[in-house]
Amino acid sequence: MKLAKKPNSRVISLFGAAGGGRDKWKRPELGRIAAENSNVIILTSEDPYEEESLSIINEIKKGIDASGFSGELKIIEDRKEAIRSAIGMAKKDDMVLLLGKGTERTMVLNNGKINWNEEEEARKAIKDIL
Repeated sequence: MKLAKKPNSRVISLFGAAGGGRDKWKRPELGRIAAENSNVIILTSEDPYEEESLSIINEIKKGIDASGFSGELKIIEDRKEAIRSAIGMAKKDDMVLLLGKGTERTMVLNNGKINWNEEEEARKAIKDIL
């Protein structure tokens, strides 16, 4: 399913290193799906658990590379920084998709849980840019 968008607009998709230790088979598939539906992909940390974020990101990237993706691909491991980058590059009529965390209130990294609020981070980034 293709996302409906205005002519000359872009879909900027941010998602990433989730599911540490499980569901490894779907990582390249998620990359392929993002490549088919995005003009810009930003791979970032999500919930890597005990795995290294960059290891998961590289597995997702394999699907993006195999798809022949011709858009822009960025790897920004720090999710706050990635959100700022996604929002900062958006132009009028672009769609920024922050995928994966939703309303979850924690992020599970290999050194433990941290408090997380995706909506708050996006609002801060918008406020700072405006």
